[in-house]
Amino acid sequence: MFRLKNIVILDDQPLYIHGLEHVLEGSTKYRVAASFNKALDLYCFLEKNPVDIVLLDINISSVSGFQVLQKIKLMYPDIEVVIVSSRSDEKTISRAFESGASGYFTKDSRIVEFLTMLNTVIEGEMYTSQKIDGNIKKASPCSQQDKANLTEKELEVLKKICEEKNSHTIAQELDISIHAVNSRRKSILKKTDSTNLVSLIKFAYVEGHIN
Repeated sequence: MFRLKNIVILDDQPLYIHGLEHVLEGSTKYRVAASFNKALDLYCFLEKNPVDIVLLDINISSVSGFQVLQKIKLMYPDIEVVIVSSRSDEKTISRAFESGASGYFTKDSRIVEFLTMLNTVIEGEMYTSQKIDGNIKKASPCSQQDKANLTEKELEVLKKICEEKNSHTIAQELDISIHAVNSRRKSILKKTDSTNLVSLIKFAYVEGHIN
């Protein structure tokens, strides 16, 4: 039996919560199951109810949003957590993905992009706001010689990573094991001297591996 995807919001800005709820009114795929401004209330809800996506503001006043993110991914690894924030600096974005976020959506993004983001993460792929992608490209220096010496198989994985696909999806599309994907991912990070998704995308753009 078809079930609407349950979305839960943790944010201490009532107007923004109301705006997201309004966007999803009448949706045939998603519904806002609940919204909270305190992490403890969110945890209690997750214990008793099926949730598909958590929209999390990392700047909530009551607790560190990163701690909330890490706890959710530890206790409920199948829940997709998307950071919804007014911050768009590389350090914050990188930390979010390293902590297990499935996506990063800036609050000044266009409303039409919101549904695109939901559709992307619910399919198990990673998402970053178009504004962030644009900033990454603007911040990238002119093309330089590729010194990473990536193998053809590593380049295949790199391109999939830059399409913001997770290891499971990459493994399926390339017909390899998840272990092989993760092994190549680690090798790519080491060879490119990258520590996170943002810096890896920068490398791939500068070297012409993605457009």
